Amino acid sequence: MQPGWTPSAGLLQCLLVDCRSEACVDYAMQGNFEVHPNVSSALKAVDAVDVNEVCPFLVEASSLNEESGIEYAIRMNHSDVPQTKVEWRFYKFFGEPPSIYKDYWAFVNMQSLMDRAMMGVLKGKGEGIDLELRVQPFPWQAYTLDVGAIAASGFFSLLIIFAFVIPTKTIATTMVEEKEQRLREGMMLLGLRPEIYWCSWFATHFAMLAFTSTGMALVGTYAFTYSDTSLIWLFYLSCSFAVCSFAFFMSTFFSSAKVATVMVVFLYIAFRIPGVIVQVMWPDGSPWYQYISVLPPCAIGYFTRCLVTLEIGQFGVTWDTLNLDILDNPEAPYTPADAIRWLVFDGFLYLALTWYFDQVVPKQWGTALPFYFPLMPSYWSPARRKRLERKALHEALSPMPATLLAETALSPTEDASEDRNSAGSAAMSDLSADWARGVHIKQLTKVFEGGKVAVDGIDLSIHPGEVTALLGHNGAGKTTTIAMLTGMLQPSAGDAVIGGRSVSRDMGNIRHSLGLCPQFDILWDSITVREHLEIFAQIKGAPSRSAACGQAERAARSVDLLTKIDTPASALSGGQRRKLSLAIAFMGDPEVVFLDEPTSGMDPYARRFSWEVIRAHRNDGCVIVLTTHFLDEADLLADRVAIMAAGQVAAVGSPLELKAKYGCGYTLTATLAPGGDHSEAAKAVLAARVAAKVPGAERAGGAAAEVRLTLPQEASGAFPDLLRDLEDNGAAFGVAGFGLSCTTLEDVFLRVGEGSNSADDANVGGDEARGVA
Repeated sequence: MQPGWTPSAGLLQCLLVDCRSEACVDYAMQGNFEVHPNVSSALKAVDAVDVNEVCPFLVEASSLNEESGIEYAIRMNHSDVPQTKVEWRFYKFFGEPPSIYKDYWAFVNMQSLMDRAMMGVLKGKGEGIDLELRVQPFPWQAYTLDVGAIAASGFFSLLIIFAFVIPTKTIATTMVEEKEQRLREGMMLLGLRPEIYWCSWFATHFAMLAFTSTGMALVGTYAFTYSDTSLIWLFYLSCSFAVCSFAFFMSTFFSSAKVATVMVVFLYIAFRIPGVIVQVMWPDGSPWYQYISVLPPCAIGYFTRCLVTLEIGQFGVTWDTLNLDILDNPEAPYTPADAIRWLVFDGFLYLALTWYFDQVVPKQWGTALPFYFPLMPSYWSPARRKRLERKALHEALSPMPATLLAETALSPTEDASEDRNSAGSAAMSDLSADWARGVHIKQLTKVFEGGKVAVDGIDLSIHPGEVTALLGHNGAGKTTTIAMLTGMLQPSAGDAVIGGRSVSRDMGNIRHSLGLCPQFDILWDSITVREHLEIFAQIKGAPSRSAACGQAERAARSVDLLTKIDTPASALSGGQRRKLSLAIAFMGDPEVVFLDEPTSGMDPYARRFSWEVIRAHRNDGCVIVLTTHFLDEADLLADRVAIMAAGQVAAVGSPLELKAKYGCGYTLTATLAPGGDHSEAAKAVLAARVAAKVPGAERAGGAAAEVRLTLPQEASGAFPDLLRDLEDNGAAFGVAGFGLSCTTLEDVFLRVGEGSNSADDANVGGDEARGVA
């Protein structure tokens, strides 16, 4: 008997021992069956039965007379009787006779009991009518029992599913590593289009998976003897497509390769769980089989179920069985073709999701679009976007502060705002002439998490054909400003217009004419100097491979790397790597170039060589923005210097203008004789002697054996007498030597930045947040 069905002792005796005797009829007719007027009343009585004691059943008689005959139904717990549908599906696909038919024995005997008793009642007899009862299975066709295949089918589905875990993890980790190391954003900054980036990686990963799929399909000819090899290969290719797209989609949510490695594996496995739940809840089929196939692991699992089922049944997945419903459920069929179609659909779906989320998910590096950007007409219409850029430009050029003037230096004192307003209108005519090639910044602001203000509403204009040096101490906001101008960081407020385009709305087009030499080198250790330059030449639009090769050689020659052109980047020194980065920044003749400490790590000769490269491109009309540790470099290269302090532009102007405005004139340095009197009194006497010759001279510190004095510029006529006096009589005052120098850019920098002691550059990339020492 089926376990769990426990008839009462009297009925059990009838069924198993004495089915032909009158005791059976007596049992049915002597009050052991409750009679109810209708089905609902009988069902209420069944609900009241203690199922732990007996498993009840319900006999529903529809007809019991000589004219219409006997018609009744036996209703009982469905789990006590095997389902005919399941038995038929087992027989249909596997061919093996369902041995579970023996579990019908008790039910058939009970049916015989009811038949005999009812026919006896119908004939007016007091006893049942004898019926011969026989039970045998339905005839079946010949079959081969493959015990190994049946045993392997239990874990084969998991084997195929988890075979794609490692490729998924590897692809996602590779993409996140490039994002984490800023290699991807560096290529984007130099003009690489996002669609080209994704397509190149997709071609690489899919080609590798396709090669592996071909090998797996060939090996499968031994394991899947009844299936068509071309269909198995098509299934593996579909898996490769879906898995590659799924890995791309997952990579958009992570910025750390370590986190991505763990989470992608976890999510891949987690996405298989809904498929298992659906199989358990609806073993005979459900529309949810189709819905849940939107998850690639589920679609892969369902196809392997089809494959295993048809292989054991000696049909295999062939072109004839491709649309065979293995669930045998006309209302919710599922075929091997469904699984393949879903995998292909998943591939396109997750590519579309990758395109969307890659642009809206906030990143550590790079800007993000609003979540509704596909609904913005300006995103799809270049003409509408151009109109919006003109409007943004008009706003950017409306009453601008004096920081935009090349001729004016700002004072960091309280009268700075008055100077800005008075000079702003005078700048308008000049600015409108070169707006299409210049860089115009208005109220650009960056506030990091925690309320830290790194850049505080700066206004600045940078003109073509000039080198503008951006100086500032550690944490002044220089690197954050450049990061916003190049699209590596999203501005919190304000905007900037580069070449007539807004950095907030049109960074992709700006980057086509942008060059960048960041503090970090965008280099791959395994490829040569020539290959680096050829790659970036093609990114910048070289028309052919030969043209890119020619540009690469010219660029290598321009930075004195022609002898190293076939050397891998890993074999270059630090200075040579910076030269290569400088050459990459000027590839394709960009209109605007940002150079973030380009000569750091170079020897003096290489530095001066690089200066000539920068000057040559300046003469070509390029907009060049330079940050540097070396103030002498800024003094020699820069046409304009902007000094930042506390996230604001404190002063801007040419080096000569800044020196004239903030300089203290000249500095006299006198070195005292060794072994002489180095006391403060002796130094005071010497200072008084100098003040007598040059009115307005003041002490400015100095070392233990040194006296420094500042001399006003307007008193320069008295300098010859002072110098002759020190030359003739200096020994009497203990002076062993002396020197006179004018104000340097370092003096201006220290004076402008005096008292500005803000925090670091708010985590804009580790060492790239360094300022001028």
